[in-house]
Amino acid sequence: MKFSILQKEPKKDLLIILDNTDGLKQTILTKEETAYVQKAHKDNHALVTLNRYDKHIFIYIPENKPTDWQFSESIRETGASVQGIASKHKIGELSIHNLSKHTRAAYLLAEGMTLANYQ
Repeated sequence: MKFSILQKEPKKDLLIILDNTDGLKQTILTKEETAYVQKAHKDNHALVTLNRYDKHIFIYIPENKPTDWQFSESIRETGASVQGIASKHKIGELSIHNLSKHTRAAYLLAEGMTLANYQ
């Protein structure tokens, strides 16, 4: 898997980082997908995967932690989980959109993916 920071619209697979479910209004999700993500979030799922047949969309709403380092580590751990899912589905390119207030969230998630990909 290749990692790069680009400023372009994603053609295929996408991961969106949000602060809460209110941020779903800013996304490309349908009403049904939005309802599914809201229900999953209520059931304490921080990472939700949607399969649109031609692409995967991941919605990640990080859980707040008491300290910055714990919060950062939880995002890295989610990145490692995403790496496993991406490998399983043979995802070659994944665009990460950070729509959260945490400016480093996309970087930390990509870092977790990179560390999990190390062999």
